[in-house]
Amino acid sequence: MDNPFSTRRLAVLLTFFLICELDTFAGDWPQWRGPMRNGHSAAELPVGSELTLPTVWETSVGTGMSSMVVVENRLVTIGNVDDQDIVQCLNATTGDSLWQHRYPEPLDPNLFEGGPTSTPLIVDSTVYTISRRGKIFALGLENGLVQWEFDVVDELELNVPTWGFSGSPLHYGETVIFNVGSNGLCLNREDGQIVWKSSNDEDAGYTSPTIFESGENVYCLIVSGKTFNIVRPDSGDVVASERWITRYGINAADPIVLDEEHIFLSSGYGKGTALFQFKGEELTQLWRNRDLRIQMSPGVLVDGSVFGIDGDAGNEAALVCMNPMTGDVHWKHPLPGPASLLVAENAIGMLGESGLWTQFEASPKSFEPLGATEVNSTRCWTPPILANDRLYTRNAAGRIVCSDVQVSARESQ
Repeated sequence: MDNPFSTRRLAVLLTFFLICELDTFAGDWPQWRGPMRNGHSAAELPVGSELTLPTVWETSVGTGMSSMVVVENRLVTIGNVDDQDIVQCLNATTGDSLWQHRYPEPLDPNLFEGGPTSTPLIVDSTVYTISRRGKIFALGLENGLVQWEFDVVDELELNVPTWGFSGSPLHYGETVIFNVGSNGLCLNREDGQIVWKSSNDEDAGYTSPTIFESGENVYCLIVSGKTFNIVRPDSGDVVASERWITRYGINAADPIVLDEEHIFLSSGYGKGTALFQFKGEELTQLWRNRDLRIQMSPGVLVDGSVFGIDGDAGNEAALVCMNPMTGDVHWKHPLPGPASLLVAENAIGMLGESGLWTQFEASPKSFEPLGATEVNSTRCWTPPILANDRLYTRNAAGRIVCSDVQVSARESQ
């Protein structure tokens, strides 16, 4: 019997991501959470109890939580040094600096180290970024020159959320969509002109916009500080919404699209998880519990199971495997703190807060480790990426480590 939530089916539903990302190499990682924006990579990881991942290079890019993107051997991320944000482009193979774009932006530490928290987007040789204070830039991938810029606060007079704008840009056709305002902001990606905007009724949430298909239509998920919204990406019209209130207005983990009709939503800060059915542009909650409270890094869907990090504004955490259709927990594995997940072809990788990289089977039966090794140092809240047989990790101080998984994979066979 076919699994309605299989990775293959989800890939079919979202193939337009690959169509949109023209001119990228097969192993590139052009946006937040990868080519499909779901934390999946087509690469394989080495497995074994004596796991080692050789360091190819490491460098410092400044304080922040921004993850990395890689296109055509160019790695782009954002850091903060001396109250300046720095968009940095590095040679992905060597770590050498290719260009930098700087602009004034306060470090603004607030219960974390501070610095930028959103991840760049690369489309057709253009880099799109947004800062915590709402400065948006379109930069040339080749040289870092500014093509256009847009200031959310100056242009729209919108409130800056408590921890700043954190959602990463989403490419949709000839536009770029941001989690700004009550339910998003859409700009023309060629000139930065406003295509549509939302009100200032609610502060933006900290999730990244997610695109999906339902029936014959395309929709966008945008979560504000208090509301889960489904909008039309071409107009910004809200077609369905559900109040989703947490302590401090923190919704940080992206929703997971299970199929054309089902959306899995999870938050920490006293909230929990719910499954919604979206059918005929009506949104219905099917179940809700607190057995999984994803505080920061989004969960992943693999062969009908959701894997996520349960945590609720404390030091204790757990890796949870859940049936998303019923909310039943398959298993739970304790962790010393927050972590991020990445799915490869043969295993799931988990980067712990301390910099420990752990691999395990994507099995609903039990937690089955496939090796672990240190790849970075505390504090690692930034989701790792896997591009062109290289694992890239970053800590809050800005230390990026590039590890070779291809060599390790050959040695483990």
